[in-house]
Amino acid sequence: MRKVLLGLVFLSFLLALASSRRPQPPVVDPNCQRASFALSLTTIDQNKPVAFTVVGPAGREYALGLDTATFERTPQGTWRAVPKAGFEQTFLTPMPPERMPAGCTRPGIFATPVPLGKHSVTLYELTERGALFVEQHDLEVVEP
Repeated sequence: MRKVLLGLVFLSFLLALASSRRPQPPVVDPNCQRASFALSLTTIDQNKPVAFTVVGPAGREYALGLDTATFERTPQGTWRAVPKAGFEQTFLTPMPPERMPAGCTRPGIFATPVPLGKHSVTLYELTERGALFVEQHDLEVVEP
C-alpha cells in the first residue's frame, strides 16, 4: 500500500511539472465586435511551444498562420495557407480555418520547429471575398 501511495505522489508530481512547462494562453477579454489575437511570448527557444488566444465575432471563420502570406480557396472549397516567399518549407498553420465559437474566444498552442530568426504570426478572417488580413505579431525564434 505504501508503494502505491508513493507511486501516486510521484505521478502527481510529474503531471504537475509537465503542466507547468506548457505555456498558458494569454488572457484576452472576449471581444465579439473586433477580431484580434495575442501570443504568450514574442521570443521563444526553437522547437518550444507558444500559446495564443484569438478573439472575434462568433460564427466568423478565422485562421492563424506562421510565415503565411495569405489563405486561398482550393477547387474543393477548403482553405489552403500560402507561404511567404522564402518560407515555403517551414510555414505553419497554428490555428487552421475554423469558425469562432459562441464565447468569442479561442485559445491554442503551437510548436516552433522553424529556423532561427524572425517570423510573423498573422490572423486572417476567411470570407466569401477571400482571406482578409486582421493582425500580425512578430515572433523571434532563438537557439535554446
